[in-house]
Amino acid sequence: MRQLRELTDVDDPAWPVLQEGFVNSSVPVEVLPGDPGQGRACLLQLQVGARSALGALVLHSGGLVVDHGWVRVLAGAPSGAAGLPGLARVNRYDGLRWPGRQRESQSLDLSRGIAVYPFLWSKEAQADPAATTRTPVPLTELLALSGEFCRQMGLGDPGFLGSLPSEGRA
Repeated sequence: MRQLRELTDVDDPAWPVLQEGFVNSSVPVEVLPGDPGQGRACLLQLQVGARSALGALVLHSGGLVVDHGWVRVLAGAPSGAAGLPGLARVNRYDGLRWPGRQRESQSLDLSRGIAVYPFLWSKEAQADPAATTRTPVPLTELLALSGEFCRQMGLGDPGFLGSLPSEGRA
């Protein structure tokens, strides 16, 4: 097991490159402040260095709110904000954006997500995302549903993402 200093003291840290990417992104990216102690603890647990994008993100932030909350990325521990599951890339969901989605996602605090039915991965949702039914729900429900789908498809449990506070940043 590598020591914290080996993970943080690197010649070529990824954080400056990530920051440049956030600034030059075609969609808005909000970098949430993190708790430095929690970030170091998470980095140590993951055993990835600050040279990697994941390591830099965990060490220097609490997470990301991308494209007005459409994508939420958990990093280190957000300072004063609820947890942010959902490691995904925005371009994966380009075709699944419906009119008004920014308003819907912006109105949620960070402890909630949008349950979509039919599910976004279904043919029906991909054919007409605007025709889906969408309901704000606690992220714990979405995580439990995701875990259940993984188990049903034989993918195993996606793992523990930590406890999510019931109240988040508005």
